[in-house]
Amino acid sequence: AARSSGSTLKPFLYGVAMDAGLLTRTSLMKDIPIFYNGYTPRNYDMKHRGVVDAERALTQSLNIPAVDLLAEYGTAAFLTDLQKMQFHTIDKTPDHYGLTLILGGSEVTSIELAKSYMNLSRVAQGKPAISIKQLEFQEQETAAHFPMSQGAAYNILEMLKGVNRPQSEEGWQYFSGEKEVSWKTGTSFGFRDAWAVGLNTKYAVGVWVGNADGEGKPGLVGVRAAAPILFDVFSLLPASNWFEQPHDEMTDVTICKKSGYRALDICEVDTSTICLSGLKSKACRFHQLIHVDLEEQYRVNSNCADLDEMKHLSWFVLPPLEAHYALSSDPSYQKLPPFRPDCDPASGSGNEEQPMQLIYPKDVTQIYVPINLDGSHSQTIFKVAHRKSNATIHWHLDNTFLASTTDFHEQALSPSPGKHQLTLVDDQGFRLEQNFEFVSSARSNQN
Repeated sequence: AARSSGSTLKPFLYGVAMDAGLLTRTSLMKDIPIFYNGYTPRNYDMKHRGVVDAERALTQSLNIPAVDLLAEYGTAAFLTDLQKMQFHTIDKTPDHYGLTLILGGSEVTSIELAKSYMNLSRVAQGKPAISIKQLEFQEQETAAHFPMSQGAAYNILEMLKGVNRPQSEEGWQYFSGEKEVSWKTGTSFGFRDAWAVGLNTKYAVGVWVGNADGEGKPGLVGVRAAAPILFDVFSLLPASNWFEQPHDEMTDVTICKKSGYRALDICEVDTSTICLSGLKSKACRFHQLIHVDLEEQYRVNSNCADLDEMKHLSWFVLPPLEAHYALSSDPSYQKLPPFRPDCDPASGSGNEEQPMQLIYPKDVTQIYVPINLDGSHSQTIFKVAHRKSNATIHWHLDNTFLASTTDFHEQALSPSPGKHQLTLVDDQGFRLEQNFEFVSSARSNQN
């Protein structure tokens, strides 16, 4: 039967994205509230980390980084990749699935899933992918195309090794002492399907748990219901050697120790072994050279300090929205020092960062809002993040002052249908503008 794939397709997305040069195992990914035409994905734990490295995002099966990666890679491109992997049940158009494709918005069969993970293992070993018919394994083996390089496949399996799972995540620690297995779980919406798929160099095992009629059951999640069965099966199978690193497909590169991207001259560096396609990945975009006073307490610029009164420091700077969530989840993250009181942050080099960022609406041109039973429009909650924890933000809609907020920057607005401009000004004079069109549900239904 074809059932919702849950999160089981995420390893394939990460693999083809590696080959496209979009990330490496260490690259930082966004983990912030995101909105795509009314679609708002959530992580299973309902938390936001600001940024998270790709390996942790995959092994903890975080939804937001995966959706953001699919948006960057392209739903149509990934759908083509899945069809090349012989997921015959994924046969609709890209618009039909949208970004939910990576979170269980498509259906797969157990045999399709097990075969695709088997081919992931074969490709990682430098063997050709094969096409096999259900329950007719030996007689029907023919060559097949698998749209992932050996280096990327090997990297994915290394990321999914059970011994590398963080011990703090519920359920995963129970399997850390087992034979070496790369494995992934999945849970469909409504707790209808629990998946666990694992593999080594010799075997691929797929487990589905659920009700045949599709009825959901609270608590039916992959790591609790399907993973124990997966490891019971592997305990009965012969041991196998682990995957050998394909040296011709890998290379050592210098990366930024903080961001995981290719290092800049101002980055603290580390070395990482990546697949060759990772050479196409971007350079670090998070480090900035800032100017501080001799005590390193305040930022300064040329309008308020001479060169001999400055120090130049490399600083890891996240965008305001990512920084807003990183401050609450990562104790090691250091926000930028404030400007010295006699310094104008708007002057100087002209390279100072924007301290405010919209959480919602963010890069949105139209906002669809339903009409209440009494004919009024439902309110839309606008949210803003600011680097300065106690900053005051003054809100204006179409040049009309609305309110001022401190600490928690949210406003419930219900403007009339049509085009509007939201203007935000903080207590340092920084200004942020966002244009949007407010569309009622009646009009959106007609469209």
